[in-house]
Amino acid sequence: MPDEPDEDVDDIERELEKRLREFRLHEEDEGEKSRFPEPPTDEEIEARMQDMRDKVSQAGRSRMPEPPELKVDRPKMLQKGVPDHGYHGLGIGMTAAYALVGMMAAGFGIGWLLDHGPHSAGFGPAFGGLAGCVAGIAFVFWLINRPK
Repeated sequence: MPDEPDEDVDDIERELEKRLREFRLHEEDEGEKSRFPEPPTDEEIEARMQDMRDKVSQAGRSRMPEPPELKVDRPKMLQKGVPDHGYHGLGIGMTAAYALVGMMAAGFGIGWLLDHGPHSAGFGPAFGGLAGCVAGIAFVFWLINRPK
């Protein structure tokens, strides 16, 4: 069977030859020029580009309206001279929360470091955490009652 030509291959070759004949670009068909025009020269392309630039610049000048005058009223919190109690209170609250937790953790850490010495009873972290709690509460009271 390998000696016999494959009919599918012959059909494909015929179809390819037919399509190649259709796509020949610059052959003359019966005295006529090819179906595609000659490409433009560089000067013609540059002239077309300049015409297009002129049209775009003219269209841009004539279609843009004048910008409107805007009168913007700022929100009260952004106006000068108006106190901003909301953000100030948030800052104090966040500072108080971090101070309480941070001082308690710092006291616990210091107590833990002191407790790891010789002859320790093991109460260092508890007393350090308690001392940090008291110091944190005292700081929060000072923070809340200080003058603004």
